[in-house]
Amino acid sequence: NFHFGYSTNAINKKITGDISLGWQSKQGTVADLAAHVKKGLPVCHSTFTGQKRADVNFDFADICLVDIDNSAILKGDDGKPVKDANGKAIKVYYEELTIPQMMAHPFIKEHCFYSYTSASHKTDHHKYRLAFRLPNRITDPKLFKAVLLELKALIPAIDRAATSITNIYFGNDNAIDLI
Repeated sequence: NFHFGYSTNAINKKITGDISLGWQSKQGTVADLAAHVKKGLPVCHSTFTGQKRADVNFDFADICLVDIDNSAILKGDDGKPVKDANGKAIKVYYEELTIPQMMAHPFIKEHCFYSYTSASHKTDHHKYRLAFRLPNRITDPKLFKAVLLELKALIPAIDRAATSITNIYFGNDNAIDLI
């Protein structure tokens, strides 16, 4: 068994309350983690002291969750991000690690205990999450950050945002289990 954080303030990326509040810890199995994801609930690899998801409230982590988006920020001729009408950087498809490549990756094959498609996954643009069990519970937020950065070094396709110790992984009631 392991612990993970979850919230009921969003369903399938649709935020229904303050997403930084209401975080709870769940002790369970891979089936429990999958059940939360498939209810559309957001999950986090960290647990928190209190119900606010914040670095200062980091309690511990038993698992690492990471995101593979196969996307890149579109850049203009000046090298700066191109933004849409709302001022948000435009992402474009950038194949880094497709699902078949992920399934053949030696580190992932050996250490990943659960993987599922994210809500924005498409057959021609693979987006998914990977879950890794830590050998020991981590209670030091700086050490956990270092572990996440090392994981990104081992799997460069990991989304940089996934190296946050409090990153949210939105649920997907249509998730497809990959591992």
